[in-house]
Amino acid sequence: LPPIVRKVKAIAWGQEMKQQADNKKKLDVEKKAYAALINEANRPKVSKKKHKTWSDGFVLLNFCAKKLTLKDAEGKDIGKMGIYGMIRFIFPLCPDPVQFVGPLVMGLGVAGLIYASGMALVQPNFKKLLAYSSMAHLSLIVVSLFSQTLVSLQGSLIQMVSHAVLSVGLFTVAQLIESRYGTMELKQLGGISTDNRFFTSSFFLILLGSIAFPLTCGFVGEFTLLWGLFQYSGLVALLAGSTLILGAWYMLKAYQHIMLGSRHAPMPKNHSLALSEELVLAFIGILILLIGLYPYPILSASGVLMSCLNHVGAGLC
Repeated sequence: LPPIVRKVKAIAWGQEMKQQADNKKKLDVEKKAYAALINEANRPKVSKKKHKTWSDGFVLLNFCAKKLTLKDAEGKDIGKMGIYGMIRFIFPLCPDPVQFVGPLVMGLGVAGLIYASGMALVQPNFKKLLAYSSMAHLSLIVVSLFSQTLVSLQGSLIQMVSHAVLSVGLFTVAQLIESRYGTMELKQLGGISTDNRFFTSSFFLILLGSIAFPLTCGFVGEFTLLWGLFQYSGLVALLAGSTLILGAWYMLKAYQHIMLGSRHAPMPKNHSLALSEELVLAFIGILILLIGLYPYPILSASGVLMSCLNHVGAGLC
């Protein structure tokens, strides 16, 4: 091989070995922490005072949950893979059971979205609020899937795309705020809208998409979805539509606490955005407006698939 090729291969091999060593070191640290928590939970308490032993178990369960859940506080969300599994496997392979349990699943989904929206309203932490907001939106998608109307199926698909874009945007905003102000508590933030005009505008655009404001991707997804639900049942559509009102309530409330009002967090030394951060926010904003203004490519690409899925129980596909 030429010397330049051998040199490139050697560099690539060295980087791969370094990555494997870093992963092994990280895994060893996690194993040690897990073993320490188990030992702490199982260690007998020798004291005259009465201890609340549930706290040790809670810490252990919380640690395990962070390793097993599909969504962590960093916003690395693969929860939509479960919905993809429904579309790809459950609906085509089990059409009769889907029809049988559909009303029950829809009832649980409506209860889940109302519960998650209510919990988001009272969250003092912005990232926790985003987690419950994501739960509400995914519950709405599940409800629309089990209604089995063509419009709701297409609406659920475009809402999955919209939710993916908006989740990335919201958690990016949360990370930028936390990295500069050191907190996600709503009461400790406020009045930071004047620090960076571009960040303020980008945050507000992403927020408008999350509350389904017209001309954004959230509007196309949620209203197509609700239109399909209305074809199934007006009552279900009314209950599911409550997420629009509650979502606007807790998201605008969070924006007010973080960006407006009097300042509580100290002014950071560097509140300007890096070029890469500005490009990410700009790209997300373009996607929000592009899907909201021209959703035809997504709808046309999904039309044949969703039509087939809609009639799979009748043996037409």
